[in-house]
Amino acid sequence: MGKEKNFLPQHNVTRPGEVKHNVYKGKEELSSIRMKWIIKEQYSQNEEAIADVLREYLNIILIENIRMKLGNTYSIYSSTNLDILLGELSLGISFSCDPNKVDESIAEIIKDINAIDSGNINLDILSKAKKSLQKSI
Repeated sequence: MGKEKNFLPQHNVTRPGEVKHNVYKGKEELSSIRMKWIIKEQYSQNEEAIADVLREYLNIILIENIRMKLGNTYSIYSSTNLDILLGELSLGISFSCDPNKVDESIAEIIKDINAIDSGNINLDILSKAKKSLQKSI
């Protein structure tokens, strides 16, 4: 028998700060944006619930600001993942838009993330996010 493979992730994972790739397909020019933030966070059911509410809250904020207010995209969504093995919480945001609207969209998203990070939470939207999660259970 050969040496067994270890499929568990290693804890010394390194990630680049920023990666940009140009991919050309289709007939019209469109930028596909994927943003990700990663912080150290130990897993607990409470932290997972907070991450779920954060994801729903961000989905509402991003649709209002990037889609409705700016008109820069049709579809935008956020995702969260609390990795038990690595002890990390990741937040991802994905959307597509006109290449001329990328910088404006990213600036608005960073503004929204910074507002949440500084504790500037819209309680009405937070309530909508919680209700949305309760309906999905």
